Amino acid sequence: MCIKIEKTDSQIIVVSDYNKKLPEAAKEIGGRWNASSRAWVFDSRVYAEVKSVYESIYGYFDEPPNMVTLICVAKDNYCQFNSLCGFSLHGRPIASASGRDSGAKTSTGIIVLEGGFDSGGSVKNWKTEVRGGTKIKVLDVPLTLAKEIKDNPPEWIKTVEIEYPVKINLDELKSEREKLFNRIMEIDKILKGGNND
Repeated sequence: MCIKIEKTDSQIIVVSDYNKKLPEAAKEIGGRWNASSRAWVFDSRVYAEVKSVYESIYGYFDEPPNMVTLICVAKDNYCQFNSLCGFSLHGRPIASASGRDSGAKTSTGIIVLEGGFDSGGSVKNWKTEVRGGTKIKVLDVPLTLAKEIKDNPPEWIKTVEIEYPVKINLDELKSEREKLFNRIMEIDKILKGGNND
């Protein structure tokens, strides 16, 4: 999930991933959609309001956040009728169908670990379906937003776990490498000496 901001004397231009909550919120503070640049354009005098809107929807605005991964498990066989947005988490698209026979497609940054999403219903009343117990990995979620989703998951989600990035301790790795190197030297000495005791 990426937000790019350009500030001029008179405008704030913001490019971000799609979120179904954004258009209405952006318009409420005077935002205009610029289709050619695929960006929302705001008056520079409403910077605080723009920042507030983006932080409430995306979990951050102008400072790179701590990103985590969510592991979500769906409830049993849930469906969304005639919704082009399909399934979402806090407005972020997860998977959607565009008709009865279209199948459902997952969005960027979504990995299906078990189960999956389908389309179904009738031609006029098609639906996006999630198979019961479907397990997904949602990449690049700001930590503040992840905690909010974990505390208040959407109705189609049974469980949410936060997966934190593994932090590598370079000092521990160097120490382990040195110990391994010393052990290899000991083994080499034993092998050269042919000591079978």
